[in-house]
Amino acid sequence: MGHNIILMQYCRAAVAGILRWISSCVILGMTASCFAHEATPKQARVAIIFNLVCACLHIPLLGPFPLPVSETKLRPRSWYVGVLAISTLIWPAAAGTLFAYLFSLSREKSPIETRLDVCAALDITNIALCALQWIMIFKVKKTERFGERYRAIGYQQVQELFEIRVIHRNLLGYFIVVQQVD
Repeated sequence: MGHNIILMQYCRAAVAGILRWISSCVILGMTASCFAHEATPKQARVAIIFNLVCACLHIPLLGPFPLPVSETKLRPRSWYVGVLAISTLIWPAAAGTLFAYLFSLSREKSPIETRLDVCAALDITNIALCALQWIMIFKVKKTERFGERYRAIGYQQVQELFEIRVIHRNLLGYFIVVQQVD
């Protein structure tokens, strides 16, 4: 496997997507624990619920990895760009609600406020990961100026690396068992 810039950009986008999914799982757990805690202030509930909803939306969005449209159009498929656009809009709003609450607090820290600080930091991490994925899209768009053979090799390498098929999907969640296609 050579060092094709197309393959490298798609791998970076896949890693950023996986990291965003993991941080969404952590945010989901931390906000759910804050929401379930009895000592949670009522003023924090709006920020907690909004972050909980944002994290819940991103858990099933890991899905299939981004694949190019075709050999001649190396940009990711439109559903990937749409999901990324929604994610790019949601995470700054989630971080904003948490920061608005956290900046209105006194200097005393409780365990709930410490968890919300971590959630706010993970919100910022998700924003940075979205930016990384947008950079990948723009860099792949620039590769269209390369030769046809170079693009075809890059397209083939991405297809071979990320081509997976779904064997089973559980109704209780998105537990996907994948098998590498030979």
